[in-house]
Parts: sequence; C-alpha cells; structure tokens
Amino acid sequence: MTHLAAVVHTSHAARALGSGLARRLGATDLRGRVHSVYARAVNVAWHEPGGGLLTLHGPLPLAAPFAVALTAWPDDPRSSPWGLEPGMPVVASEGRLLTGKLEVDWRCARVIDLRVTPGAEHTRATRDRLVNALAAFAHLASAPGLASAGGGAARAGAVDAIRVRNPRALALAARSLMGLGEGLTPAGDDWLVGALAALHRLAQRWAFTDGHLASVLVGEAPTRTTTVGAAFLAHALAGEFSQPVRELVTAGSLPRARAPGARLAAMGATSGADTLAGMRAALDALGAPCA
Repeated sequence: MTHLAAVVHTSHAARALGSGLARRLGATDLRGRVHSVYARAVNVAWHEPGGGLLTLHGPLPLAAPFAVALTAWPDDPRSSPWGLEPGMPVVASEGRLLTGKLEVDWRCARVIDLRVTPGAEHTRATRDRLVNALAAFAHLASAPGLASAGGGAARAGAVDAIRVRNPRALALAARSLMGLGEGLTPAGDDWLVGALAALHRLAQRWAFTDGHLASVLVGEAPTRTTTVGAAFLAHALAGEFSQPVRELVTAGSLPRARAPGARLAAMGATSGADTLAGMRAALDALGAPCA
C-alpha cells in the first residue's frame, strides 16, 4: 500500500464519481501523471495496470464515465488549477489522490451508476420514447468534420450497418469515424459514443458479441484518435457513459429526459450535439426495415 504525504497544501472532497471508477480506485493503488490541464478540467493518465484516464472537474454532473466531480473548483479561468502542469506525478491510494499541491479525498463521495443496460420494457417502446426525447435537439449543428464528404460516408456506412445488423460493417464504419475531426474528443468519437449508448439501451447485442467492434475501438484507438477520445470509446464499448448520456437514455418519461438532454447539448463546442446526432442516427436505423 502506498502511503500518501502527511502534509498537502490544498485538500478537496470529491462530490461524486462513477461506480466503475470507484471499484477500480478501491481495488489497488494507482500511479500516473497529469495528462492535460484546462481551466475547467484536469486529466490524469494512469500507468499500468490497465492504463486509462481519470478526469477531475467541478461540481457538475459527471462529464465522463472516468470523471470525479469535486465539491469546488478554482474561480480564476486564466490560471492553471492548483498550479498543476502536464507530466506531474499522480498517486491514488487509501481513498485519496495526490498530485502537486492538490489532494482529492473521494471516500465520502456519492457513487453513481453510469452503466447503460437494456430497458425493462419492450425495445420498440424504449426506442420511440428516445426518438421523441431527441427531437428537441435535432436543430443542433454538428462539427464540420461530420458534415464533410468523408464524415458523411462514414456515418452512412454506420447507419446502414445498424439497419441490417451487420457487426463487421459497423466495425469498418467505426474505423472511419474514429478520430474524425478536431478537439480533445474528435467529432467522430462523440458520434460513435452516442450511437453506442442507443445500441446498449436497445439491447443490440449483435453489435458487440463477435469482437469486431472491440478490435477497432480498443485495438486501433491509440493510433487513430486522442487519448481522451480513446477512453470515451473504450468505456462506451463496455456500456459506461457520462452522467447526462446515461440519464437521457434511461429516462422513463419525456419530462425526465429534458434536463439531461439539455445538459448534454451544452457540453463542449459541438461534443454534446455530435453525441446526440449519433444517438438519433442509431435509433432511426433501428426503426428502419431490415434488408
């Protein structure tokens, strides 16, 4: 067991974290480094075992399945939070994370289930409710990369694959979408995350059981997309999503879907809109007659 330093300059309590992340943090000590620092978020990249990411952000709904929401966040957007810089060592042990002058204590944090599992009701009813919930966001503009010729062809390939329930074709389309566009999470990754959320919720096991999709989204991610994008895709493949995505696709009624849908739509420049677009496309494809 790693013993953390007795004196830490700035200590913050975690407000919430996902159940999957909580299990991992509780199972073993972890060491890593600060991957990237932004005004409103800090990303930590873990070394072995398992690698992966952890994201720290303020007291908001969990923006990633690997996020920890803190009870407070520095007010000054012009400076690096707590003076953190990429490359700084990180240790997680005994219910706490330590890096630089920051200590995060998650022992009393709320643990939130971020898994998306098949709904209890008939698949058609679940699909129809989600289609109605997403109609309010159909006007949102997606990132330019998705509207490009390559993006359009890749999206069309994914939609066709879902319509005919072809896992190999879906994996090929995912390869073209992965890493498409700019940003910390490329637009193509966001679109895939949305589509995967719909597939998980509607119990489309054909998409996952033969391993073709996993071989692309996990095996090829390091060379095709960003580190953060790869983490989102790996968790989405396993059925874990951000809190807004999870609350939206599992909402039992339209009124309950509105708030998480609005939160998702507001995420990033177009990240939320691209995720919503992927959901809508997958739902439309699943409602179309199979060839």
